[in-house]
Amino acid sequence: MTAATDSSALVRRINAIADPLRAALHGASEPQHGVDAGEIGTALRRLDVLVDDIEKGLQSGPLTFATLREIGTALRRLDVLVDDIEKGLQSGPLTFATLREIGVARSMRWHPGGLNEWSLSDWFTATMGELGEAANDAKKLNRYRDGMVGNDKTESELRASLADEIADVAIYLDPLAASEGIDLASAIIRKFNATSEKVGFPERLPE
Repeated sequence: MTAATDSSALVRRINAIADPLRAALHGASEPQHGVDAGEIGTALRRLDVLVDDIEKGLQSGPLTFATLREIGTALRRLDVLVDDIEKGLQSGPLTFATLREIGVARSMRWHPGGLNEWSLSDWFTATMGELGEAANDAKKLNRYRDGMVGNDKTESELRASLADEIADVAIYLDPLAASEGIDLASAIIRKFNATSEKVGFPERLPE
């Protein structure tokens, strides 16, 4: 029995997961990521072997249920590899590069066809939703400031929630930028320094 599935489409979906991971690994050799270059090379080779195995299985002929089982096993191994890589990357201090690498890898779990499965307005809607939740916490903190009643959380709980929501905004901003091919770190440096120059302030971000 064969499964009526377009194997070339499956190959594209597999590569949509693998390609950002390859890019992340190639960029992870900087010391601040806390990953040894040898470990990166080993992970890349493991990734390439897995993807090759999956593609060979898909392209070897009619897609059978036995082939699907083999592909499923390979995909589970790929998931384990992704988890191992993410743990390694997370061992170093957070940088914009690290956020891009790991953030894109995780986003591909939700968007296996690529970040452009969502439109620019979709990414903005998601980001603004998180910003709205942060604003709601700020509104409730203002109630404490003004001595008003009506909150269902303590002030400390609201501050912790505010931190989470602001973090969510930042986490969404990077894939939003990535979906449009924007390097968020470079854009921030360029804009920050341009504003400082415009208003005559000496502060500059290192380029």
